[in-house]
Amino acid sequence: DSASDDSDTNSLRCSIAGAVPAMTPRKAVFKVMNALEELNRKDLWEAVFQCFPQYTGVSSPCLAGPINVLYLVVLQDKVSNENESMDDMAVRCQEILTPYHDALTKADIRRVSFIFNQTQGEADDYPLPAIFTYRANSSFREDSLFRSIEPSHAFNLDLMRLAENFHVRSLGLRQTNSSHVHLYKATPRATSLEKDKKANVNPRIFVRSLAFFATEFSSNTFERIMVDSLNAMDLCSFVSHSDNHLFINLVGDREKVVLDPVVAEEVVLAILKRHSERISRLGVTEVETRLLCRLDNDRSVPIALRLVASNPTGYAHVLNTYVELGDEPGADTKFKLIGGTKAGLASSGDGSWEGQSVQTPYPLTRPFDAQRKAALKASDTLYCYDLPALFEAAVEQQWTDAGAHRLVVMQTIELVVQRARGSGGWTIQD
Repeated sequence: DSASDDSDTNSLRCSIAGAVPAMTPRKAVFKVMNALEELNRKDLWEAVFQCFPQYTGVSSPCLAGPINVLYLVVLQDKVSNENESMDDMAVRCQEILTPYHDALTKADIRRVSFIFNQTQGEADDYPLPAIFTYRANSSFREDSLFRSIEPSHAFNLDLMRLAENFHVRSLGLRQTNSSHVHLYKATPRATSLEKDKKANVNPRIFVRSLAFFATEFSSNTFERIMVDSLNAMDLCSFVSHSDNHLFINLVGDREKVVLDPVVAEEVVLAILKRHSERISRLGVTEVETRLLCRLDNDRSVPIALRLVASNPTGYAHVLNTYVELGDEPGADTKFKLIGGTKAGLASSGDGSWEGQSVQTPYPLTRPFDAQRKAALKASDTLYCYDLPALFEAAVEQQWTDAGAHRLVVMQTIELVVQRARGSGGWTIQD
């Protein structure tokens, strides 16, 4: 619909907008009031605008674009977590802003955020404030994709990777004591379907779970967030049975969180195996986890890990671990493969993120999805590249049952036949 188109188009605009120079002075103003009706007073607005140096003429507008922010905190008016109540309040806030567009532009304000108390619903264990954000680059219409999240944390949802290939619409938010779970309905764009004609044309669900923790990453922490995310999918009014995606972003103090990537892999795999049946029933084909950490207390610099897991066979989980790495300061940050399950290379080409930018859009289909579906339809069997992973899982289970633990039980090498005619090497299309 038009509202969702506006929202994801706005997200793309935000991602490609020119960067504001780092040392540019900015101004943030918090205006606290008891009721929303107070914003009908012109003298109140004039007092707020006088706080911005661009409005008074003390400073010139930033050449890179608006830089200031305005928060309007309403103490007594409450908003229900129901979509209808949220939408009504969003319209009211937009109507209040409409007469002041010119003044907001003059004050060099890039976004306005309204913050309300939220009534507790049955699905909300710990209701947090309702937040509505209106951005200058969309003529101060609501950016509904980031509803109920503090705008300075919005980048943690990594939504820019969705908006290139999908029309995105918010399906609501579930807040618990451990995480914020945002759900989005993603419908493939017609332009993207033209490029990938074998892709599933039906909408799918993207779950973006954001959790904050202080200094320790543990199995219990990750499992709580995983369960919260799956519960949110169960309660969602929109149902999709395939191609759904779950992204968990664990935001902690990267200077204090010390973690071995191998430990992170073991924790993620153990939790995924424990909930594999439910994950499969909800149609989640890929679980992506991001966390910031250091490798030791003293010498290492903070790094960002991405653990991407799938279960293409239904029996053997495949996980690849990447680090977000920039070759040099100011260069594009890319994914670098550093580890994962032993089945990763033998299984399905799921290491396809290697060398790609961290802003690379999510594709409509993953590598070998079409081949897997064709194999299943033609002979009710697995795609050939999935067989080594399944065989390895069975061998590992035999060693486990015998009371022994072996780090490596099988090595797989692919022998590629050279072409009889023509030149050049074999490609993924071959």
